[in-house]
Amino acid sequence: MTESHRLALEKLRNLDIDNSDVIALIICGSLACGKERSDSDVDCYLVHTDDAFGEVKRKKTFFYGTWNPEEFFGVSIDGKIVSMDFLRKAVTDASEPTRASFIDAYALFSRNPDIDSLIRQIAVYPDHDQFRRARAFYSYVKITVMSGKRRTPSGMISGIATVSSNLSSLPVALYLHTTGACSPVIRLCIASLRSVPRYPISSSNGRRTCYSRFHLMR
Repeated sequence: MTESHRLALEKLRNLDIDNSDVIALIICGSLACGKERSDSDVDCYLVHTDDAFGEVKRKKTFFYGTWNPEEFFGVSIDGKIVSMDFLRKAVTDASEPTRASFIDAYALFSRNPDIDSLIRQIAVYPDHDQFRRARAFYSYVKITVMSGKRRTPSGMISGIATVSSNLSSLPVALYLHTTGACSPVIRLCIASLRSVPRYPISSSNGRRTCYSRFHLMR
């Protein structure tokens, strides 16, 4: 870590350590991993209380940092304001990029004893979720490849994939099936869904029911 980085972190810490709306400042990215260069910026998460984050969300002021490096000894600050609720949910629901950003991350300061544990948990990718996402990816690839052989516009494939991943009711599935309103591409999409059971898995029981009905429509 360069002297500029050290001074920048010290200034960041002093800015919010006495702010009652702020719970913690989490340092992540190359600086946390020890892979920073002399021109690396500081990546961070500023954790607000859930109440204070409501105001941030209302104003949509999620960015935390500066585009003027001179304010922090020549170091750019690229941060995001998040809530404690975000961290709790990230333990089970975080995307791959979010989890990756928490690898080797640490709290520069914290007023909540759970912060360190949450950081460690978010950085771990759950095996069951990895399998689920691999199955989902396989289905998308199959739709694209099979539709490509039929010279279907790629934009349509994207649209169909989006629609398929958001179907949430059995009536929609029944309508498409019974009215014959399905285009060849939609029928192909449904066939692909059948070939990968339980795709896409969702926390919504309605969606799972919908896809199970698709599976029966043979």
